[in-house]
Amino acid sequence: MGKFAYKEVLQVKGYPSSLKLVKHGKSRFYWVHFSTYIPTKGTIKIRKSTKTENQSKAMRFARDFYEDLIVKKKMGDFPTDYTFARFSNKLIHVNDQRVKNNDYSLSQFNNDKYRIENDLLPYFAELEVSDVNFLTISNFVNLLVDKGFKINSQKKYLTLIRKILNIALDENVIKELPKFPDTTNLRVKTKKQYVPYPKGRTLDQKSTDEIKTLINGTPIKRDLLIEYLHLIQDKYRCIKKSHLAALSDIMKIPFAEAFEVASFYAHFDVLDDNEPAPPEITIKMCDSLTCELKGSDILLNDLQKKYHNSDKVRVLRAPCMGLCDVAPACEIGHNHIKNCSMESIENAVKKKDTHPQIVNGISLDKYIKDGGYQILKKCYQGKLSVDSVINILQEAGLKGMGGAGFPSGQKWKFVRMEPGPRLMTINGDEGEPGTFKDKLYLEQNLHKFFEGMLIAAWAVEAKDVYIYLRDEYPGIRKKIIRELDILKKKNIIDRETVIHLRRGAGAYICGEESAMIESIEGKRGLPRHKPPFISKVGLFGKPTLNHNIETVFWVRDIIENGAKWYSDQGTNDRLGPHSYSVSGRVKNPGVKLAPAGITMNQLLNDYCGGMQEGHKFYGYLPGGASGGLLPSSMADIPLDFGTLEEHGCFIGSGAVVVFSDKDDITKVVLNLLKFFEDESCGQCTPCRVGTEKAVKLLEKNNWDKKLLNELVDMMGDASICGLGQAAGNPIRCALKYFGNDIA
Repeated sequence: MGKFAYKEVLQVKGYPSSLKLVKHGKSRFYWVHFSTYIPTKGTIKIRKSTKTENQSKAMRFARDFYEDLIVKKKMGDFPTDYTFARFSNKLIHVNDQRVKNNDYSLSQFNNDKYRIENDLLPYFAELEVSDVNFLTISNFVNLLVDKGFKINSQKKYLTLIRKILNIALDENVIKELPKFPDTTNLRVKTKKQYVPYPKGRTLDQKSTDEIKTLINGTPIKRDLLIEYLHLIQDKYRCIKKSHLAALSDIMKIPFAEAFEVASFYAHFDVLDDNEPAPPEITIKMCDSLTCELKGSDILLNDLQKKYHNSDKVRVLRAPCMGLCDVAPACEIGHNHIKNCSMESIENAVKKKDTHPQIVNGISLDKYIKDGGYQILKKCYQGKLSVDSVINILQEAGLKGMGGAGFPSGQKWKFVRMEPGPRLMTINGDEGEPGTFKDKLYLEQNLHKFFEGMLIAAWAVEAKDVYIYLRDEYPGIRKKIIRELDILKKKNIIDRETVIHLRRGAGAYICGEESAMIESIEGKRGLPRHKPPFISKVGLFGKPTLNHNIETVFWVRDIIENGAKWYSDQGTNDRLGPHSYSVSGRVKNPGVKLAPAGITMNQLLNDYCGGMQEGHKFYGYLPGGASGGLLPSSMADIPLDFGTLEEHGCFIGSGAVVVFSDKDDITKVVLNLLKFFEDESCGQCTPCRVGTEKAVKLLEKNNWDKKLLNELVDMMGDASICGLGQAAGNPIRCALKYFGNDIA
């Protein structure tokens, strides 16, 4: 099994050479290693986890740890080493004495010593003997099985572990021995039997019948592959390969094609047939920046400790869920827990409260009573012309609110210039950390969104409209299905117009329009090369109009109230209102509808009630994870499209995250880059490798600023899409504006 290898060994400057900081393969944290001589106890070795990945914090911990030990040593209150390694060495010493007394075979002693030093210590060395339990012993046995150890060898290792723990028991360090694996049920690694024929994956009739029953009544179409995968995941909590093979056979596509799609998306658990299904309840703890600022990392550690041995609950970390205004947040099944705590999470788990909550908002009857769908009716009846509608939108200055800020009226013109048939897509994959405005509008006034969407579809003569909604909004998805059925029954929608609702599967990259189109077509969400742009060659190869949810949300109001009503709401020579999703260290987080061009200071003080008590404004993200970072000294810049680019930032989707003087800028940047590392689709090397290398460089105590800048430049120049191009913005801005606070 090999010697126990250390990844990194650091000397603590100004302290004895016996004090070291170590990182090894078994833990992502740094450990303090220290040895000293005590006359009454002899040489003792102490190992202690720093519980941090940050090198500077680990160094500080090591120095404090040493100072504390010296004080205790002088007072005669020196801690005792209770690690597994100490009692292993005691067993070796005892057996050595037995060999000298001719009570123990020398060959047996050498064999036992070899097993302890080369196999047991690399696995158990850092553990306190009180932490050795059934699970850790079982995992060690499984490791032996994977290495090809026979049953008799496994029994010898279990005997050694028992002897070591018995010494601790005799010294009253532990009260009782832990439960050991049943030696009658030990197994060995078996070779897979070679079967030359048939080639490919054998179909299981039972699995085929289950899949046919599951998708019964649904048309068999290639672009519905992801929808079918969701049905399997929802039913069985995973996607077994037998089910995947059955589905690929039914759809007449290669198994490899189905597998590459299923394994691309984070929300699908693709498992071998002999692997157990995931537990009944899954807790997904948000680890986005705002939630981390509010303590989600501590909650995550506590949850993992509580449920690490559970076969009914599993705990996962997850990216932003659109709940930044009620951070920290988590999802239990499909139930969002806001401002969560251990108590609220445990209560939901006990009650098995896993169903999504639906926010009803303004009803259809109320919406119609307030003049809803009248503009759409005029469009259908020919009382409004397409040209007049486009002119109003252009005069108003309505832009794409998903992040690009492209003029909406101009986009409609471009699509109309292409030959039909044309299609329309709605990008509801609101995955940018810190963004939750679309979620609010869908919850509060869904029909206003519907009307704007249908007017846009009418304008470009798109008879098929595809709504791509992120999977993290299950309550909204149910609400959309319910309300669309009502609209069809009331004949509000043109009979020739068909609205398709497609469900995302946990891929941030699908917020990029061409990656979203690939996903709607049932493929991996890989961005396309441009040109051609989707206005020419889009969904299914047809000219496509793509809009963000908030963009079409304003269409009815602009047509109804006029272009001036909308454009006059801006400030600092900017046009219209802007929805800012504000979270972080502010008193009143939430979606703030404010004049486009408002400054951060105005937004903070006039709309958010200022900073939280005890926090001083230090910096902010003006446009989500990819929009860069700015210090509080630059909080008087207008926040809108085109105003931040000269400072290396952009407004994007308007996700504003505020951090304070009590937050570590290096941790802020590291959190953002870990997000990009996880969410890179992997298609292009600059982004796939660049984000990974950036995280490794940021995890070091001293940032290599020159190398980081070179890496960011390379990613920006060579990446295919905006993810890789903008992923380095937090690094560049941190070095430029917060350089004095970075080592």
